Amino acid sequence: MATCGFLRKDNVAPVGRRSAIHALLYQDVNLHFDPSWEAQLSSRFGSVKHPFWIKQGDRRTGGVQIGPNEIGDLFLIPPFSDTYKVLSLLKAILVHWSDSQKEIRAYPVFPDQKEPYHMLGFSFHRSSRTMVRPTEALPVTWDDAFDVSSPCRGQEQEIAQLLCEAQLARGITFSLEGQTRKMATCIDGFSLSEAVRGASSTVHDKHSGRLVGACIIALRYRYSWPMVFDIAVHPDFQRRGLATRMLKRALTALKEGGYPALTLDVSTSNSAQSVYANLGFLPGVEVSTFRIPAAQSRK
Repeated sequence: MATCGFLRKDNVAPVGRRSAIHALLYQDVNLHFDPSWEAQLSSRFGSVKHPFWIKQGDRRTGGVQIGPNEIGDLFLIPPFSDTYKVLSLLKAILVHWSDSQKEIRAYPVFPDQKEPYHMLGFSFHRSSRTMVRPTEALPVTWDDAFDVSSPCRGQEQEIAQLLCEAQLARGITFSLEGQTRKMATCIDGFSLSEAVRGASSTVHDKHSGRLVGACIIALRYRYSWPMVFDIAVHPDFQRRGLATRMLKRALTALKEGGYPALTLDVSTSNSAQSVYANLGFLPGVEVSTFRIPAAQSRK
């Protein structure tokens, strides 16, 4: 029987749990990349405040999260499918319910809903997607110019400063105080899993002693797959492979810690998507945020 040079039985035949995890993820069976229905419900709907059924007479035709100045998670139940009609009625309720001095925010908006939102006066704000990859032991080589370790308490502000500097280089401004609080929460969360702490990285330049790279891993919720909470490289040290090496280090540590996959959220406008794709991360469903500015909220 003829064979292709890159195909061998040992790398195409399903062999145990590890190959099954790869097959499930890369076949895109679970578009939200959550490990169970319970996890999806907990992460997306565990703290919702304004869930409503949409009805036509006594018949349920859909559902939505809607409250003052916010709307999202709109879904319709077939055969009912007129998103524009439903959303136009919801917008009238939303505008009446909202504070006219604040913007109205719509999230998540899925690809097939973008046009109806746009037609009804909502402006596109941003879009992002979750990416996922099975964990795996990968070779990582660090040169002598860097010291690599896992973050610990006391480094919150140093890491936050790096994140702010990296974002500023992209024209994005964040509060140092706010970022420091987020880092403190993440580092406190390491108590839930030593593997997650070990998968996180801080990279210092030996010559100057300054922090030039950080990759912070966290749990989306207590019993879920880990996620890249944030990753940054100082502008002076970019294009030297630091982000790739930090992610490989994370994938290796998480595999050793028993976690099957690593996820990350990325803006669709972020050029780093190519870095993640080259490392084998699969892109999931794109979700968008739309909004109506405060000055227009009652029009």
